[in-house]
Amino acid sequence: MAANLKMEYSPEGILTIKEERFIVENPRARQEHARDWAREYARNLSSKREVELARARKLIQRARELQHQAQAVAEAANIAFAERFQRLMTQWNNETGHYSLTFKRAMHPAYQQIIGMGEKAIPHILRALRERPTGHWFWALRAITGTDPAQAEDDIDHAIQKWIDWGTGQGHI
Repeated sequence: MAANLKMEYSPEGILTIKEERFIVENPRARQEHARDWAREYARNLSSKREVELARARKLIQRARELQHQAQAVAEAANIAFAERFQRLMTQWNNETGHYSLTFKRAMHPAYQQIIGMGEKAIPHILRALRERPTGHWFWALRAITGTDPAQAEDDIDHAIQKWIDWGTGQGHI
């Protein structure tokens, strides 16, 4: 054991000497204390790790649930889009089927709405073009895409094939 003397002065100027004592522990006791502390620290870390793992598992589960919900919403939106396209196409065919002029068919409000559906309509138009090969969809395809893979001298069959090839190359089919 060792002692340390400390001198203090009071406000009145009186000198006080205090003895501070400290104990020197043996190294083995210090090692055991450090080992105990390390074990406790490891237990705490392990406990915190388990809590964090449980929290992470819950977050992963919630993310999966949200992903499934998002997929369901996307599927519902795609179905609604396809149904709207089909409804407009049927209306357009029913109301303009007797027209011989492409211009009159293309100016119909249902056809214009299909054009207004934008790029999402391209796969549906190309599918309709494959199922019922007519040149009536070329106007809409050119308006939406801003391109025309067919040449002026191509007959309908070649123009349809070029549009289908274009759609495949662009990933629409």
